[in-house]
Amino acid sequence: MNRMELHDAYTILERNYRCQENSIIYDLHENSQFSVQFFWEFYDSVMTLAQDALGKGANIQTAMKITFVYQQILKEMIFHFDEQDESRLKHFPRNYMEYIERLDDGLSAYFCGVFIDEKLYSLKR
Repeated sequence: MNRMELHDAYTILERNYRCQENSIIYDLHENSQFSVQFFWEFYDSVMTLAQDALGKGANIQTAMKITFVYQQILKEMIFHFDEQDESRLKHFPRNYMEYIERLDDGLSAYFCGVFIDEKLYSLKR
C-alpha cells in the first residue's frame, strides 16, 4: 500500500462518493474509461482508512461511502459486459477479477481488520 495522509484518504473517498472529477467513479461513469491511477488512489484511500479504523473502529458514514463506491465500481464493470448497455469502458483491464479482488480485500480490511500481504497479490502496481 502506498502511504497516504488520513485527510487525503477522506478527500479521495468523498470525491468518489460524489462522483467528482479526478476519481475512479467519475472516470467510469462520465468518461466510460477505467483509470488504473484512480483505481489505486481509491484503493490506497480505503486501506489508509482501514488502518485508522483498527484503533477506533469503523465509522458508519465512512463505511457507507466505501460500500457505495465499491458497489458503483462493480456496477460499471457489469455494465461493460451487458450487451443491452451501450457503454463500453475504454482501458478496461483483462485481469479485472484481480482488481475486484483488491477491492474485496480493501473492504475486508476496513470492516474486519484483515490485511493481506501485498506480496501475495498477483496484481501489482
